Amino acid sequence: MSTKADELSDVVRNWIIPYTPGLLTEEELDQFFLEGYVVKHDLFTKEELQPSITEIENLVDNLANLLFRAGKIKNVCKDSGFYDRLIRLEEQFPDASVLLHKTEVFPPAFCALNGHPKLLSIAKQIIGPEVGAHPVWNLRTKTPQKEETVVPWHQDAAYMSKDCWKDLQLTAWIPLIDATTKNGCMQMVPGGHKSGKVITHTGCPGETWYIEIPPGAAVKEVDIDMDKHAVTCEMKMGSVLLFNSLLPHRSVPNTSTDTRWSLDLRLCNPKLPTGVFGMKESLPLCTGGKDLSPDWEKWANLGRTSLQNEYVSSGASSENDELDPTICGPWMYQWEITHHNRHTAKLSVK
Repeated sequence: MSTKADELSDVVRNWIIPYTPGLLTEEELDQFFLEGYVVKHDLFTKEELQPSITEIENLVDNLANLLFRAGKIKNVCKDSGFYDRLIRLEEQFPDASVLLHKTEVFPPAFCALNGHPKLLSIAKQIIGPEVGAHPVWNLRTKTPQKEETVVPWHQDAAYMSKDCWKDLQLTAWIPLIDATTKNGCMQMVPGGHKSGKVITHTGCPGETWYIEIPPGAAVKEVDIDMDKHAVTCEMKMGSVLLFNSLLPHRSVPNTSTDTRWSLDLRLCNPKLPTGVFGMKESLPLCTGGKDLSPDWEKWANLGRTSLQNEYVSSGASSENDELDPTICGPWMYQWEITHHNRHTAKLSVK
């Protein structure tokens, strides 16, 4: 490990484990711990990602049929493909991508990718011999020029409860199309995690359910100018961006003509708190360095949207829940809400 490890706080230094042979090189593992992220190029083949793409196509088809039956759209756009069908649906129902982002259960193909031997091999190099699937996952439906798909500067830990803020949680961001500056790839702040601190966040910008690091907060609290030091991570499909939950990051707008699809899947030590406010535990995938044969079905079907709504005691929607385009959750209680919108309106007073 480089002498730059001396710059790390005790919190982050405690994450570092000795290098063990695996898909990450020693240099890549060093980068992960020192800079907070690393891109593992060409980790997956197109054939290995195809089941997830097919799953998404099925989700879009189901959504189109749901909207048609509800009288929200007149054309299910059956002739459109993976990269443009959701865009065509949004021309008729602007919140289509939000509904898809709210997919309640964890689809089988996504489960298989989360537990893929390649990803587990890397997770064991980073986390250690105890690895579990974290309850938080996201299907990113980044359609062009859509405010809700532009995620502002934040740390993933800020969405979690404080009991996990000092623990290493690993995000694997997996694009299902080449990710470019034009179609909305990710930006990271190398070394932005070194303080081991969660920066003050506020919510919820624009018409989104997100929280964000407000201007000046990172400079004031951890002496980091995020915009100045941001690194843009353009990636080929098949590559995976790996980063920790304390690293500030964001996505940039999609100014292309296609949907930029991606998944973010998370892994953690299942013996440590998940940080999801007691709503759901992690699913053990490896113990003592040996891969398990987990029962995904029950765990995956414990739906997140209903759990979040129960936690915030949000009011009933005026529409069918399947067509409710609002998202809220416990992370909103953790930070000052400086901007209110239809999403924060669902919060009950705690």
